[in-house]
Amino acid sequence: MGGGGGRGRGGDDRRAPREPGDGGAARLGSAVRRGYLRLFWERAYRENITGMAAMVAFNLALALFPFALLVLFIFGQVIKNPDVEASVLRDLQSIFPAVEEDSLASVVDRIRDSSTTIGVIAALGAIWIGASFWGAMDTAFCRIYHVECRGWFEQKRFALVMLLVVIGFLAASVVVPVAEGVLASGTSNLPFGLDEVGGLRSALVLAAALSVTFAICTLIYYFVPKGHVPWAGVWPGATFVTATMAIANAVFPLYLTQSSVDQIGGALGFILVALLWFYLISLALLAGAVINALRYERHDTGSVEEERARAFAEEE
Repeated sequence: MGGGGGRGRGGDDRRAPREPGDGGAARLGSAVRRGYLRLFWERAYRENITGMAAMVAFNLALALFPFALLVLFIFGQVIKNPDVEASVLRDLQSIFPAVEEDSLASVVDRIRDSSTTIGVIAALGAIWIGASFWGAMDTAFCRIYHVECRGWFEQKRFALVMLLVVIGFLAASVVVPVAEGVLASGTSNLPFGLDEVGGLRSALVLAAALSVTFAICTLIYYFVPKGHVPWAGVWPGATFVTATMAIANAVFPLYLTQSSVDQIGGALGFILVALLWFYLISLALLAGAVINALRYERHDTGSVEEERARAFAEEE
């Protein structure tokens, strides 16, 4: 190997490439982030997640009203527990920001005074419309993930299974007031002086709420896309939606107080606020699905479709 033009093993021409310095690493990280943002934008724009979010939000709004009626009817007619009913009323106020308490209270009073017919109608409506919501989610996810959509019968069967999951979370939401009471009584006798830490109870309740949100998103991103989705294609989107919803819960009421939407009262204002909030939820869910789909595709094939299409175009 003694030619003058070549170098032996370990020569300068065959040394391992140097690790980038601090500036090079920063530029490399910035380029990687820009690449991911570009892929995210291309997938989100091509699959029109803003339009699909409107479809999902509409079905979500339709699905929630029968469920809320059913829960209120059960608590008002069967359980007859005013504390739990008041808890549901507070939950409705948190779901629909800026809606007057009197409006929700009047709805609860009407449901309490109604016959059992409204309970039957609410149950049937919750099943049918709830199935339509999960069908809309399946349609949106199969486009984003580039997988085969479920057939009509398979979609309805899947929707009924997911409705059982929703009922489980509704049952868990009833336990939240009890958990809050336990936290309130338990934080008064904590060791190491933790009971004197201001805002500890609020922090614990917030952590519990974020944990529930993360768990719900994890189930959605794992079960809704048809086929097996690895954990690497589940947790990024769930984390994104959890963080987004935490920020939205703090910012959205402030936005309503500064906008003209808050000045619209009555049923019209209630519907506008609900649809706007559901659209934000749906858009966050679909954006998280795009994040997961890109990671899932890269994990499965080593690249994503947008990268392959760009490479093919450059070869042409």
